Amino acid sequence: MEKKLLIVLALVFALFLTTGVSAQEATEKTETKKVEKQKKKGGKKNKVKARFAKSLRKSLGVELTDEQRKKLGSLIDENLESLNTNQKKIDELIGKEDKKKFGTAMKKARKDGKSKKEATKIGYGEIGLSEEAQKSVMTLNNERRKLMSTMKEEVIAMFSDEQKKAMKSSKKKKGKGKKKEKGASQ
Repeated sequence: MEKKLLIVLALVFALFLTTGVSAQEATEKTETKKVEKQKKKGGKKNKVKARFAKSLRKSLGVELTDEQRKKLGSLIDENLESLNTNQKKIDELIGKEDKKKFGTAMKKARKDGKSKKEATKIGYGEIGLSEEAQKSVMTLNNERRKLMSTMKEEVIAMFSDEQKKAMKSSKKKKGKGKKKEKGASQ
């Protein structure tokens, strides 16, 4: 009887060991698959590139050729590190929760009719950001704005004349629509 009990216990123990190893192997395989998928897709970097390219195309109102997309990709690659470094510095000064508070305070202030500058000050006050930190954030935002503007100019420089005309007509249409909305709401 004791022999049978020992054998059963040994089998149960062996079963636990193999189940633990199988679960660990399954977890490792899943993690490996995730890493491989991310490598195939290009990871986070490609998501940022795709999002930037899409927003640029949308804001300019122009479809890009394959060659222009490649040039845009290399332009983004050249500047992505600078943009990410800039954003990390801002993130160090303003945390996620503070960003949410800042955004909410700014939206409320803008809704109340405050100018963008006044709303920004209200937002900074809401999160208790020091004067020095505010200046740093403004400087970082200005640097990012300049870099983005330079990138946009480089993209426009690679456009054909037809694309430039399409871009101008797209801007005119957007402008007219906004004026009508403002006039109608007043």
